[in-house]
Amino acid sequence: MEGQEKTHYAMPVREMVYDALSYAAQVKEISDRRRRDKDYRDSSEFLSGLLREDRLAPVITICLYYGTGEWEGPRELYDLLDIPEEYEDMKPFMSNYKVNLVQPTDVDPENFRTDLKLIFSLLAMSSDGMGMRKYIQEHSEEFSHIPYETYDCLRELLHVDKWWKAESKIEKGEVDMCRALEEIAEMARQEGKTEGRENGEQIMLIKFVTRKLLNGKQEEEIALELDEDRDTVTRICRAAAKFAPEYDSEAIYREMKKL
Repeated sequence: MEGQEKTHYAMPVREMVYDALSYAAQVKEISDRRRRDKDYRDSSEFLSGLLREDRLAPVITICLYYGTGEWEGPRELYDLLDIPEEYEDMKPFMSNYKVNLVQPTDVDPENFRTDLKLIFSLLAMSSDGMGMRKYIQEHSEEFSHIPYETYDCLRELLHVDKWWKAESKIEKGEVDMCRALEEIAEMARQEGKTEGRENGEQIMLIKFVTRKLLNGKQEEEIALELDEDRDTVTRICRAAAKFAPEYDSEAIYREMKKL
């Protein structure tokens, strides 16, 4: 079992190596036992390390992807190979290796009878906050009394630890997620107000800095005149350079967020 939070672009090779190492370990274990017990009947068995009738246990590796977006990487080794057109006819002789990928959007949650049903349902809509909220409300009876372990798992996988604080809602090891949702919504509204204020202040500062850039001022002068941190002014100036000489403040702000 291989858990992945992010897309791994070399997963076919990575899992192929895991499986190969597992088979090699089995061969070594059998070979060591045969040599110790001197079970070999001829030189072929001795050189192989295995008897003719020896068999290995099959290995199945499953990649469980629980990221918030779709898996973007290759699902088999062929997807990773750059085969020149003139060698395309050689492809049948190249061994392929397929990744057994499990991601929430490919799973039918109804196939589960345990709380994994709730976990896979929410993971599949992890980038759809409104959809998740609606789903929880529609299944309020189930989500009103979920085990703390399930709640904790969801909190970790969905990266909402800063909001989903369960300590005050635990009763006999259970969590009421419906009530938690209301508190989360209120905290989000408050954060939105704060962030909006901060964004407005940042855009205003960008306007002050770009006015001084238009007047031919240098970064150090601007920082002194505005009584502002030099690093902050430098970041604004670097982002603003792309938009000179118009200096669209909101575009500069978006560029700073990207940088």
